[in-house]
Amino acid sequence: MRAERRGPSGYEYSRSRNPRRRRRGFPKALILLIVVVVIAAVGGVLAYRHFGYTKERMDLNEYLGIEDGGMAVFVDNVQITDLEAPPAVRSGGNVYIDLDFAEQYLPNRFYYNSDGTLRYMYPEEIIRIAEGETGWTVGGERTELYIPCFIVQDGRVYVSAEMMQTFDDIDVTDYAEPDRVFIEILDGDEIRTATARRGTQIRYRGGPKSPILADVPSGTEVRVLSTVDDWVQVSWGGVVGYVPAKHLGEITAQIPSVVSRVPEFPGVQLGHDVLLMFQQVYTEGNNANLEMIAESAPGMNVIAPTWYSLTDASGGFSSFSDPEYVRRAHALGIDVWGVVDDINGDISYEDLAAVLGNASVRESLVRSLVTEALNTGLDGLNLDIEHAVHAGVEREFTAFMRELSVECRKNGLVLSVDNYIVRGGQPHDLVEEDLICDYLVMMSYDEYWNDASGAGPTASVDWFASGVYDTVMRGVRPEKIVNGIAAYTKVWSVTPAGAEDGTIGFRSASMGEAVAELSAHQAAVAQDGVSGIMYGTYDADGSTYQIWYDDASTIRAKLDAISQYDIAGYAVWSARWWVDWNDAEVWNVLRDSLELG
Repeated sequence: MRAERRGPSGYEYSRSRNPRRRRRGFPKALILLIVVVVIAAVGGVLAYRHFGYTKERMDLNEYLGIEDGGMAVFVDNVQITDLEAPPAVRSGGNVYIDLDFAEQYLPNRFYYNSDGTLRYMYPEEIIRIAEGETGWTVGGERTELYIPCFIVQDGRVYVSAEMMQTFDDIDVTDYAEPDRVFIEILDGDEIRTATARRGTQIRYRGGPKSPILADVPSGTEVRVLSTVDDWVQVSWGGVVGYVPAKHLGEITAQIPSVVSRVPEFPGVQLGHDVLLMFQQVYTEGNNANLEMIAESAPGMNVIAPTWYSLTDASGGFSSFSDPEYVRRAHALGIDVWGVVDDINGDISYEDLAAVLGNASVRESLVRSLVTEALNTGLDGLNLDIEHAVHAGVEREFTAFMRELSVECRKNGLVLSVDNYIVRGGQPHDLVEEDLICDYLVMMSYDEYWNDASGAGPTASVDWFASGVYDTVMRGVRPEKIVNGIAAYTKVWSVTPAGAEDGTIGFRSASMGEAVAELSAHQAAVAQDGVSGIMYGTYDADGSTYQIWYDDASTIRAKLDAISQYDIAGYAVWSARWWVDWNDAEVWNVLRDSLELG
């Protein structure tokens, strides 16, 4: 008999008499498939977390290191940081660039004067812009900017970026929120670009987990800076970061055509190579030595007497100039460049700073020197200002050269400037000198010149060559370089340690005197393997005497060391030493290496 039961819903059901009916389970293959899918999904999640691109975005203020509403500045896509003052500011919605920053990092030619004017040099005119002015005048034509050309903020001068890129070889692009400025120096260097194949992101670093800086739409061209593995460093939209290489098309390179915005500065040059002799003039009587000097140096085409020496803070100078001397020189076919120096008039560093740092004093000095040159009949002026860097007015000295060069150019006077060679860097602005001066005389001697420098040659072959090589590497055209040659040397006396006080002494001597001294002491003489010039030594009076000197063979070696450069010529310091040396073979080596007029 079958028992009947009602379910909760009222339906009847019966219980089978055979409770051991067979149950069906999941197929093993299906279970395995589910396991595989789960593992794959988990692996996919883990892989995405490890290899997938993060959507995290980086705050641009953090990226730029900007605090308190500052402004970041990039030069050629490299951010300049760790500066004493803001490199740029925004005023009235316009960007202004710190003048000190521009002088250090940009091809800037503006300078600020003690009279409160901003200045810029044209070949025959200096434009002067007063604070608050909104334009400038050149050649009688007015250009209006309609905003202040510069502002003074916290004691610093900031020049309008719009005006700066009008005069100098730079392009400036600014971005807001946050404020940042990208400055590109227009130097004609290769530019590489690529186009985004698809929408992508610029990331802070190369890697999928690096945060996003900016979104780049498909078809956008970006500037390519470098490649690192599968990532490309790019610049676009006011950020510099990284994009996956696979998101970019082919990288192309081109050399841009650049027309410099800096005006041409026509030179006042000889039209042939320079063979110059400096003449040290201490009294008017020294001017009588002209013919003797010319006789000892046949083919010399320029003589530079040290006639003008700065004496005081008001721009005064002593003078040994003589129109008759100039007439005599011209009769011999020799041009005369009057030397203006700061080493013979006992002017102090403080007074030199006062002269060069005061705009009105500087301009008065320029007028006086040019008037003196014209009244005397000079062909040019030579600046031998050696202490500007020690007086802390190197920038002001450059301003002085600019202003003097304008007046020299207008009056057909050659302007040359002397630069000493230093280890570890050149303090003078040689690029600006190349632009505004007709010749740069590199004083490629005094390699060892006092007891502090130790005993050594006045100019080894390498030191002489460095006067040209380093100058060219800094951007100076070889045809403007006149390399200096010393006609003197040092006689070094070295007292051995333990004997008396173990000191080094020295005295200057002509090459001829040095050779005679070595001969008198029957010293062994040979070419020094280190310096490349002649060397001799002898013992006397408890000291060892050492002398390095030149002869025709070592002068030829020096000229050979710079033979790849077609420089403008040579300048011998000085007639005082040369007349005593008077080695015809040495002079022939110099003269025959040049194309003289």
